[in-house]
Amino acid sequence: MADREIIREERRGAGAGTTLLSWLAILLSIAALALAWTAYNRTGTDLESKIQQRVNEATERVDQNTQLENEPGGNNNSGDTNNNTNIPGDTPTNN
Repeated sequence: MADREIIREERRGAGAGTTLLSWLAILLSIAALALAWTAYNRTGTDLESKIQQRVNEATERVDQNTQLENEPGGNNNSGDTNNNTNIPGDTPTNN
């Protein structure tokens, strides 16, 4: 019988090169997340409380305007198309 030579190829795993790249991507994304978190905290204000404050101020203004319009002899601006209401912190616009 003929001698048969068994050839074994040692292959590098298909994921060996991509595993390093995957870990590098994970570490980079964690670093980006940490940077975003510090930038968010650096603003010094809580965004949710600021939004709630703006909503409360707007609601109070609507209530006040509704009460003024419902009073006898109140300010009824039915023909006035220039509704410039300035919100604190916003820049006024001219229509």
